[in-house]
Amino acid sequence: GEKSKGQPTSHVAIVDMRGKEAKLVSGSQVTQIEDTTADEAFTLPLLHNLAVLIEGCESDIISLTRSVATEKDGQVTLEHEVKSAQQRVDEHAFHLHRLEGIIDIISDTYDKAVSKDSLSLDELADVFEELRTTYKAEWALYQLHSLA
Repeated sequence: GEKSKGQPTSHVAIVDMRGKEAKLVSGSQVTQIEDTTADEAFTLPLLHNLAVLIEGCESDIISLTRSVATEKDGQVTLEHEVKSAQQRVDEHAFHLHRLEGIIDIISDTYDKAVSKDSLSLDELADVFEELRTTYKAEWALYQLHSLA
């Protein structure tokens, strides 16, 4: 401990690993090393790596943004298709309900006609009048007048 207190550090060997190659320098040479070349040798690859990472991230963001936009467009298209399909389902349900009503009237009329309490001509005329007035579109479309 006592010997080293006032003595110069020129005999101390230091390994300088800041450059491309490791260098063995003595303590007195440590103050003479230029930091700029060593810093550049260390900093330039880091800056390049950061630039590559940033470029990759930007590319990923652009790609993901396009994917999100495509998915949103697809979602909007599917929502329109669902709405259109629901309208068709509702329309078919409406027509089916009306056809079931016609079938019920015709079936009830047939059952009464073949039973022992058969229909009078006035009752039959009332049935045809109901079909003609209540189900106008179906009366023409299915030519229900031909049942008479």
